Amino acid sequence: MWALLDYGFEAVISTRFGDIFANNCSKQGLLAVKVEPDVAAALLSAVQADPTLEITVDVQRGSVEAPAAGITAPSRWTSSPDPAAQRLDDIGLTLRYEDRITAFEATRPSWRPSASVGQP
Repeated sequence: MWALLDYGFEAVISTRFGDIFANNCSKQGLLAVKVEPDVAAALLSAVQADPTLEITVDVQRGSVEAPAAGITAPSRWTSSPDPAAQRLDDIGLTLRYEDRITAFEATRPSWRPSASVGQP
């Protein structure tokens, strides 16, 4: 995935994505876009015929377009196009609830191990 970002790609288009890949895309700001199999085949053929073909993913309209090849199709994304969601990793998301976690931990019975067991 980082190689795609380093090369300048802003989106990847496929008929399906693994959950881990889609989640990682969301965290790194790479848009994972799902299209129907016939659309994927048409895009692949068009790119093979013209490797310089420009493909546009319109997030607001929910479409993938390659005007030079006459392709316009609906799409959906599995990763978040929201930049705010990309700034938070799993730890950041958890720390948003630190107050609630601390309050919960304060109610734990004393006989139960604390979260810091084994820590100096």
